[in-house]
Amino acid sequence: MDILCPQDMALAQRMVRERVEHYIQIAEKHYKNKFPRPSIQWSLKGTTAGKANAGEEKIWFHPQLMRENFDTYLNQTVGHEVAHLVQYWEFGYENNPSHGSKWRNVMYVFRLPAKRCHNYDTSKVPTQRRAKPSQPIQLSDGSKIITLGAVRIVQL
Repeated sequence: MDILCPQDMALAQRMVRERVEHYIQIAEKHYKNKFPRPSIQWSLKGTTAGKANAGEEKIWFHPQLMRENFDTYLNQTVGHEVAHLVQYWEFGYENNPSHGSKWRNVMYVFRLPAKRCHNYDTSKVPTQRRAKPSQPIQLSDGSKIITLGAVRIVQL
């Protein structure tokens, strides 16, 4: 699907929400458990395609990467993030690494490949560079000032 205008983006977002619901229903049937419905945010930036937080019951998606890779995004990334939520809701956090065997098990239940990273072209995605600290300035009282971007930190 080509996403060219705001109406297309609204349709794409609705399709993603429906796919999230689809995967949660699969998980509920398989694990015989009821799971919460996460809120969905379209604010992720950088090169990360998606992010999930089971404690906050929230998924963040990257609108530009979704727009540029919609079919793969819908069929892989959405399930990947829902699998993280189900992994923690069903198995807890202890001894449960984010791309470990329990996550892979959920991906198997979803009939998706347990791929850890995407291979989307991120060359057009703006990235922020982290500011490097300047050389500390020694003050007469013994404290130091370090400038980090527009922020000054005083070390005593």
